[in-house]
Amino acid sequence: MTEFSAGSVLVAGLLWTACAPPQPPQLQWSSALGGASVDDCDDIVVDGAKFIFLACHSDSNDFPASQRAGSDVNGGMDAYVVKVDASAGRIVWTARMGGSNYDGAFRIHSDGAGGVWVVGYTGSRDFPATATAVQRRFGGGDGDGFLARVDANGDLRYSSYLGGTGSDQLIDLVSDRQDGSVHVIGMTSSTDLPRARNFNLGKEEAFLASFDPTRPEGLRVQYLDRCRGPRRSERRWADAQREDERAWARSWITSGGGVQPARWPTHSSLLIGVRQIRAMTCGRQ
Repeated sequence: MTEFSAGSVLVAGLLWTACAPPQPPQLQWSSALGGASVDDCDDIVVDGAKFIFLACHSDSNDFPASQRAGSDVNGGMDAYVVKVDASAGRIVWTARMGGSNYDGAFRIHSDGAGGVWVVGYTGSRDFPATATAVQRRFGGGDGDGFLARVDANGDLRYSSYLGGTGSDQLIDLVSDRQDGSVHVIGMTSSTDLPRARNFNLGKEEAFLASFDPTRPEGLRVQYLDRCRGPRRSERRWADAQREDERAWARSWITSGGGVQPARWPTHSSLLIGVRQIRAMTCGRQ
């Protein structure tokens, strides 16, 4: 996806063939998406029915939105989920989520039922939260993370803040289609994230959280000291790099000193995100 100088986002459909020798992809369609100001899409997923979903944010008053949730007042950037027919590039719907401050959608994941889960950041005290949200009120600080589910028709079915009195954001997620739970990774400076199983001393910290969207109390949070764990020596770091992602995550959580929950997610995309956070902020120890 490319952002044009005018603010629109280019979405294109490409076709790869399994011929030998390999053939270059063929452009099937392309479409511009956006309004008169700044528009950006940070993530994309294709579901089993071959629909494309985009996680976007825009401060264009004329960004196309067929579904809206939250304040009618555009507070600068608003979060958007866009559904596109992959066969022709036709926009099926766009769903706006936002309040009176900055709101951005950063990562998106198929829910297996024609809809999507999305995570991001909000500075809005009036961001829409649904009845079964684990956190219905803004936590404070600069902003909170949010988790939302939009169904196949573009309607908001679940939305929750996740944050404390510091600065918080959610940066990646996976959903468990067997039990309906959703697992997220985020960054926080809050010492008071709801239902945390260990402690943060107020520094910027990574955390994992697991949601049960059917119950307001269905949340568990684990702070992760990103500068502890396997990276205690060059040898251990090299060994950890070669380990399977699941074993790497288990060794990190255990050696980090926290309480290890019975079922933490071990999906590779979350673990890669955790590894990247540590690589950017810790240095080798």
